[in-house]
Parts: sequence; structure tokens; C-alpha cells
Amino acid sequence: MNKVTVRIVQECANHYGGQLMLNTHDSYSVSIRERHLQRFWDRAQAQIREGFEEWFPVPLMLELTGVGRTWWGALDNQLGVRL
Repeated sequence: MNKVTVRIVQECANHYGGQLMLNTHDSYSVSIRERHLQRFWDRAQAQIREGFEEWFPVPLMLELTGVGRTWWGALDNQLGVRL
């Protein structure tokens, strides 16, 4: 399952000129321009949900816990983004 989600997140990031920086267990660090964040998030969330519909009877839920200009800033949700 993680390999599929890594591929989806990477492809969605690439689509908006970003890239997957780090994957740890079920967490992803993505570098993407702020102006593309909402579209990236919507696309990744939709593709992950659709990608597992036939595997699970309930939808997968994604959570965005922080956005920042640096990795450390994202941990603290420096930009205060709520999607």
C-alpha cells in the first residue's frame, strides 16, 4: 500500500512542479510552491482515495498537519494552512 501512495504523491507533486522529499512510514514531506498547494492536495487526496476503493470498504483519509517554508516550519505549521 505504501508503495502505491508514494507513487501517487510523487506523481501529483511532479504535476505541479514539486517533488516528494521524504517518505517515513505513512508521512510525506513534499516541496511544492504555495500557489499550487490546494490543487496538489485535492489531486493527491482524490487519487489515493480512488486508488484503494476496491481494496477497502471505507475511504482512506489523508491529513495535512503542517505547511511551512522549511521542514521545521512545516512541523510547526508555520504558515497556518488548514486544508
